[in-house]
Amino acid sequence: MKNITPILLIVFFANVFAVHAQNQDSTNSDGLKKSIAQELYIFFNEKSENPLLLINGFIWGNDTTVLSIINPTDIKDISVLKDKDYNIYGEKGKNGVLFLTLKDQNINTLEKFKIFYGLHNDNSKQQRISGVVYDVDKKIIPNVFISNLNRKESFKADSNGNYSLSACENDILVFYLDGFKSKIFKVKDTNMEIVLESKPKSEIYIK
Repeated sequence: MKNITPILLIVFFANVFAVHAQNQDSTNSDGLKKSIAQELYIFFNEKSENPLLLINGFIWGNDTTVLSIINPTDIKDISVLKDKDYNIYGEKGKNGVLFLTLKDQNINTLEKFKIFYGLHNDNSKQQRISGVVYDVDKKIIPNVFISNLNRKESFKADSNGNYSLSACENDILVFYLDGFKSKIFKVKDTNMEIVLESKPKSEIYIK
C-alpha cells in the first residue's frame, strides 16, 4: 500500500469488527482463534508495502505477519498514525504507522512479546527445512511468501512451489499469498508439504 488513509482504515475496521462480532468463538485448524489481528495481517500482507508496526510502544518492524498469531482477547486498542506525523519514524514509517496496544502492559519489550507468544529463539541448531506448496487439488502454488516469526526472516517459494529455508525446531512459519488463506506451522520436521486453501471471493480485499 502506498499510504494508509483514514477512510480506508475506517471502512476496513468497521468490516472487521462486524465479522468478529459474529465469529468470536470460531477457530482455525491450528486451534488459534480467528482474530482481528489475523484480518489485519491478511489485509496488510496483500499490499505491496506494509506500515511500520508498533506493539505496546516498541517497534516490531514492517513485517506484519506477526499479527496472524495474536488473539482478539489480547487486544486493547488499534490505531494509526496518519498524514505527515509518521515521518518521525523515518523510512520505515513512510507507508504509515500502525499501533497495536495489548491488554497486558507488561509485554513492553520485544523479548517479552516473543516469549509470551512462543517466538523466543532457543539454542537448538538450525536445520534446512524444505518442501512444496500446493492447493487443495494438489496443484502447485508458485511464489508463496514465508515468514519465520521467531527470527523475523522472510523467504519466498520459487515458481515451481518449492521452498528451502533455515529454521529451528518449534519456529513458527507463516505461509501466505494473495487469494489464499494463510497457514501457520510450527517446525517439527525437515520436510513439510504445505497445502493452502483458496479464499472465498468475499474475503479477497480490493487493492
